[in-house]
Amino acid sequence: MDGRIAEQVAGVGFKQLTIVDCIGEGRSNQHELNTSAAMRSFLGGERCVFPCTYVRFDGAFADGAYESEDLTATYYDARERQPNRSPEFRLVYPASSVVMQAAREGDWCWVLRREAEDRLLVVVAEGGAPVALQLDRLIGTNLRSAEDSTGQRTFALGDLGQASDRDLSVEDADLLTVLGLSIEVRNAAALDRVIERFGSRGTMPTTQEFAAFTRRLCDTSSAVDNPDLALNDWYAFSTEMFFGFEKHVLQPVLDQAFVGKSAIDIDTFFDLAKKHMNSRYSRAGYTFEHHLAAVFEAHGLVFARMTKRLPDGSKPDFLFPGSGAYGDADVPDGLLTFLGAKTTTKERWMQVVAEAPRIRVRHLATMDRELNAEILNAMAHNDVVPVVPEPVMNECYDSSLVGEMMTVQAFIGQTLDRQRELEGSGIALR
Repeated sequence: MDGRIAEQVAGVGFKQLTIVDCIGEGRSNQHELNTSAAMRSFLGGERCVFPCTYVRFDGAFADGAYESEDLTATYYDARERQPNRSPEFRLVYPASSVVMQAAREGDWCWVLRREAEDRLLVVVAEGGAPVALQLDRLIGTNLRSAEDSTGQRTFALGDLGQASDRDLSVEDADLLTVLGLSIEVRNAAALDRVIERFGSRGTMPTTQEFAAFTRRLCDTSSAVDNPDLALNDWYAFSTEMFFGFEKHVLQPVLDQAFVGKSAIDIDTFFDLAKKHMNSRYSRAGYTFEHHLAAVFEAHGLVFARMTKRLPDGSKPDFLFPGSGAYGDADVPDGLLTFLGAKTTTKERWMQVVAEAPRIRVRHLATMDRELNAEILNAMAHNDVVPVVPEPVMNECYDSSLVGEMMTVQAFIGQTLDRQRELEGSGIALR
């Protein structure tokens, strides 16, 4: 599933906002942004009033904390009456803009020109917040590196060829949709097979059915030969198929609810939106767990997926070799393995810290592309080891962070060693 940003956007400029950029800081009444000479490559060299969508994000996108408004932006040369001086183009935003009133020094800012409707998009996100890191990765601007050094205080021209907009997660796709960018399902033939298999029901299949069927369609390495690549590709492929199939299922529902109505009932609209957005994230999590289970089964691991709480009140996603061994005092604590599963972590990784208290070091499988040194240090301090597919490590993390993670292959090897030791001690695994 592709975001195709380079096909939809003529160019992008990016920076960290300074105090004079932010009218809400009370230090400037100019309500404008100084653009750079390089940005003229996509903004042009003439005065223009653009239709403009302003969007501000706080915290994490999944929390729903964003504001969007359609206004205008005036692009002009502040030296247009001084022909002997080089141009200095600025972008004036309305002083009444709620988004720009909320902007603060240190926030990250992107200015994009969407080609289809020739509209500007000004995006502001709390500097270093999860959604800012997500935008930075998707658009390929690498503001996170600038923040670690001196900061990008003037607009730089982005290279859209660096956009990381392939194999999008559910959250990635939803975020780009908020920005008005369309998402493309690459494998139309596979989607046709999914529709042929499940389309007549008129409802979504169970996550287990859907995950199993999409695994059979996915062209990748076997889970035995390369579990990291298999898990990565299975998850990306099933996410893409889900987005395509969801449209097939939801379109009749939306048509029935809204088409031909003289007025749209607001409560119905929000109820439908909330229901299906929650379903997206819930299904993504369960699908990830199903793919993990398929990888573990391929390697002969013995495990339990917990549907009920243990006597101590905890409920691990995966327990190796199972709840029976966990409750057996004769089984050494060090041969038990806990694995949580979260497609993205954010602050929710802390939930695993209190689980399965017999097990000191807990593992957390994730597809998260926004882990940073602060989060990884906190995980290590709390004896939580992130298990990340190697393709995600290679794409998103440098060597200083990879050292704090474990590949799926390494996790399987460690857990198999513990399983063999238990078997060698005559302890029943099931």
